[in-house]
Amino acid sequence: MNEISRYCRLLGVKSGASVGDLKKAYRDLVQVWHPDRFGENERLRLKAEEHLKEINLAHDYLMANAFRDGILVEPPEETPSSPLPSEQASSGGAEAGMPAPSETPGQKSGLVALVVVMAVVLLAGASFLYLRAHWGKREPVATSGRQPEPSPATAPAQTNTSFSADLLATMVPINGEEVSKGREGVNLNSSLNQWERIQTRELISPPFAVRTRIKSSELNDIRFYYGVGRLIFNWEDRPGELCVLSVLDGKNTPVPGRGKLMPDAWHEVVWEITKATMRISVDGETRFEKDGNYANLKGYPGIGPHIHGLTVQSFVLEMPQAPTPAATPPRAHAPPGDMLAALVPEKNVRTASRPDGLLLTAQPAGDVENCLKTDQPIHAPFTVRTRAKTDSTNVRLYGMPGWVIFNWEQHPADLLLGDPIDGKRFQIDGKGLVSPNEWHEFVWDIQPDRMILSVDGEVRFQRRGDYRKVQIRPGIASAWSRVTVDYFVVDKK
Repeated sequence: MNEISRYCRLLGVKSGASVGDLKKAYRDLVQVWHPDRFGENERLRLKAEEHLKEINLAHDYLMANAFRDGILVEPPEETPSSPLPSEQASSGGAEAGMPAPSETPGQKSGLVALVVVMAVVLLAGASFLYLRAHWGKREPVATSGRQPEPSPATAPAQTNTSFSADLLATMVPINGEEVSKGREGVNLNSSLNQWERIQTRELISPPFAVRTRIKSSELNDIRFYYGVGRLIFNWEDRPGELCVLSVLDGKNTPVPGRGKLMPDAWHEVVWEITKATMRISVDGETRFEKDGNYANLKGYPGIGPHIHGLTVQSFVLEMPQAPTPAATPPRAHAPPGDMLAALVPEKNVRTASRPDGLLLTAQPAGDVENCLKTDQPIHAPFTVRTRAKTDSTNVRLYGMPGWVIFNWEQHPADLLLGDPIDGKRFQIDGKGLVSPNEWHEFVWDIQPDRMILSVDGEVRFQRRGDYRKVQIRPGIASAWSRVTVDYFVVDKK
């Protein structure tokens, strides 16, 4: 029997199965053979661990070698060669025209025993499926507050998967992430502890699943990224709590008792986002699940440590179809008064020209002085208009002592700003979020008696005051992200 056929038998799949069928069979077997199900029985735990290794090997081998255009192709078994005439004559078998020998009583009893064993196995399998279908159901997850702990027996939802590829070798370091090739995989090390990660080159929208195999030598932060969302395992503040920052608005949902990953052990973490559901599982066990409207998201899935290091063996993207590079529209004609090309870089801001605008990154990533500014101060009244987009967090407008932060890394949904009169800080709930990877027009209007801040024509903040003496150098910046700027106009009124 060839390897593909042997592993198909082990996982219970056949030729013609889809990638989704294989995943479903694999997850079912992981649930059945997970060592944690055997409690403190060391003998059974060891047997389960060995069998689970074989299941993992079978899954990985079939994914790498058995699929053609998303369909499992099992090669035909080798046909035994026909016996030689002399063998036929000497065998005395039915092929020579002789009647088949009658079964002995021992053979009959053996056949009966085999039938009984097969019946028991089928009955046990049917019982398992029945219990899983009826006892594995859960109450709907609450939409606010602490989430109930998901049932460990619930398998992740199935994405219509026809594309599956390991993107690890092509991922991009962000915020100075240190990347090196090791014996067991790619080693990631954080030196600045400022959102350092690697992320895909491809801009991904749901439905998709990221399946990664990781190991850390320390009980330290392991972070997954997508848009304004993050997952944090082994969170330094509460290692046993899974920290889920929503991909919709960045709000934190703590999940007690679901965040620990054992050090010096390989774990398979799956982050699946469909158009209506998000699920997180570890080693086949669901750790978190929540419904929501995820259909319009765009982001670059990523991973990175916060302290110490992390080894990543694979970062597999699964989708209904292969991601296609997003078309980059040519930059529109600059509006009158565009002074983007004349802005002066402060400190260590880095710029790169792209077809759709000017890309900004900052090193160190969180230094608030890394920005582009006008070369001369501008006296109120004036209006700053800029069109920009971020790949995840911060879009920052500067006019020290004033400043404005959208998609603030601590609370992306809140608007954070300092008043240009005296730097007085304001935090406005629910007014700071802008959709990542989409263009937005930001307007910062400072008149003698008021300040108004708007995004895409919607007023996000306004305040009355005496702004007649305000004199600033307006600017724009990124932090812990990549920001692309289309234009930057200052209208003097």
